[in-house]
Amino acid sequence: MLDYEKVREAERDQAQRLSKSAAGAALEGDVRVEARLAAQTTEKTFVPGEAQTAEEAFKISFTPEQKAQIREMVANASSPAEIERIESMVKRGIFPNAPPPPPGA
Repeated sequence: MLDYEKVREAERDQAQRLSKSAAGAALEGDVRVEARLAAQTTEKTFVPGEAQTAEEAFKISFTPEQKAQIREMVANASSPAEIERIESMVKRGIFPNAPPPPPGA
């Protein structure tokens, strides 16, 4: 069985040695640069009416009857493109209408 207090002391010693070394300073600098870049590229703008995922929008935007109709539309979809169209509309919080008629119909 491990003595957890000794493991903690050993980890503290390693961390102190790493922080005092040149490799530790380089690692800390890299982490700071990555954090700064992540903060600059992370989009934090709220877009009204659009959820992050279709699943999230599905849960919050539709009534139980509409959810059942959407499930039926997906189950009866005739192509992957039709499923993608339904999913795209759901993600935007729009109830998908009946599928468009096939070309030439």
